[in-house]
Amino acid sequence: MKKEEDTLQNQCNRYLDALQAQGKLRYIHLPKQIQRHIWSKRSHVPAHVAALTSRALKGTPDLLIWKPLENIFTKGIIIELKSEKGKLTPEQKEWIPFGLQIVRDLKSFYKIIEEFLK
Repeated sequence: MKKEEDTLQNQCNRYLDALQAQGKLRYIHLPKQIQRHIWSKRSHVPAHVAALTSRALKGTPDLLIWKPLENIFTKGIIIELKSEKGKLTPEQKEWIPFGLQIVRDLKSFYKIIEEFLK
């Protein structure tokens, strides 16, 4: 399952990188490795900072995406990538009221991004 999500993440990142290079959007992907490093006991981050950051990062969606400003408003979407049988964690479910979109395949991802960029 994890490998399936990693493959999907890499494909999505390459597509977003190309769109970002064209100036069509900006995005953030905070790799799980960075999150795990912050939470790690071997991390050089002070314990109190790691604890605060851990709570802030836990459940963070895979992709945070924004369009350039139009007038005074900007538009963004949040996406969680999951394998076909992957389930949201309780922390990820907290993002649903903010418009979290769950994507399980590349075709759905392309459709969401195309619609977003209109």
